[in-house]
Amino acid sequence: MASTGIVNPIFQNVPRENCSNVLPSSHVYFEELGVVSKVEAGILGGVTLITLVIYIAEIANQKISLRSSTIVHRTSALFSLHPVYSCTSLVAVLVPRFLMLSELVAAGFSSFCLYNYFNMMLSYYGGEDTIVDMAGDIKLALRGPPCCCCCFCCPVVSPTKKNLTRIRLAVFQCALLQPIIRFLSAVLWTEGFYSGSLNFNQPVTPVIEIINMATLLTALYGLLTMHQALKPHLKNYHPDAKFRVLMVVFPISTLQKLVLSILAMNNVIPCIGTISPIILGNAIHHAFLIVEVFLFMLLARFYFMKSLQEDLFNMQSSKADIQSGYSVSHTTLSTFTTTTGHLGVTSLPELTPEATTVAL
Repeated sequence: MASTGIVNPIFQNVPRENCSNVLPSSHVYFEELGVVSKVEAGILGGVTLITLVIYIAEIANQKISLRSSTIVHRTSALFSLHPVYSCTSLVAVLVPRFLMLSELVAAGFSSFCLYNYFNMMLSYYGGEDTIVDMAGDIKLALRGPPCCCCCFCCPVVSPTKKNLTRIRLAVFQCALLQPIIRFLSAVLWTEGFYSGSLNFNQPVTPVIEIINMATLLTALYGLLTMHQALKPHLKNYHPDAKFRVLMVVFPISTLQKLVLSILAMNNVIPCIGTISPIILGNAIHHAFLIVEVFLFMLLARFYFMKSLQEDLFNMQSSKADIQSGYSVSHTTLSTFTTTTGHLGVTSLPELTPEATTVAL
């Protein structure tokens, strides 16, 4: 009986059928694809190596030139997104049977980066307490992408502690659930019940993908809501550029996988020997992803790492302005209290009829 999805007999060395969906071992895979594919794999390995060298050099430079702080750690973690994607994609290209583990690691780390970026925006502004104190200057518009663009009934609310907690939970659930979903997918895949995200012939596959997409869209909704609210107040930190460089990986990866899935299921991607279009589609997707995240990393290097010192200076200046404002307010209040006798009226000079006449 013909297979309907990617089969996973990891330890079976049986004769392979033409256009088989059974994931091959590495040596069988490259023997079937030939010398050109080996050269392409070498080029992809070189691109991944350059990505890692740039990452290590930037992290080492920042550790030497800047003192350790929360914002430095969060920026470094976000900058790690691109080398993690590059490494997991390279292993998925070289070892087809690593596909599910590759997606597990990439999904888990990307969801962590979403939550980390949310916390970094709050840190730029001074933290949740500062946002609550400045509630008059910040409004949360609940009508927005990607979930509520057309929901005209969604109100504009103030950033109270409760509302901020709700938005935080919307982003945090992705960091919590994405690794669990991918882990369950890997378990189902080893038992043959899950065929991978490039094939929807098995009934459990669309269910997992729908849940996965729902968690991701919910997190993006919370992140975009907070981003739009804080963006006017964080212009010195280039919030739009950082958000685009970080988030562009997710839609491009998803759309690219969807397009390759359609091409593979319609046999537009050719069958090479025993390698099916679905397996080739996975390899092409990860090969493209290696090159794409390398280009995105060059932009992230400028907006995250090169501007990190400027970001720290802006945070210190903002903190000094807030403290100065509190100091001025406290001094003014103390002076007024001393003049008026602790805000009472008993110490005010008594107005005599003569003084009233002169005042008039």
